[in-house]
Amino acid sequence: MSERARARECTRECERARAREHTSEIVSARE
Repeated sequence: MSERARARECTRECERARAREHTSEIVSARE
């Protein structure tokens, strides 16, 4: 796997994790 492909995979994982964190923040703020 190339460095660029691996970096893109990592970025996508980070985006997903950040979105999940953001969603839980919104949920907890709503309570």
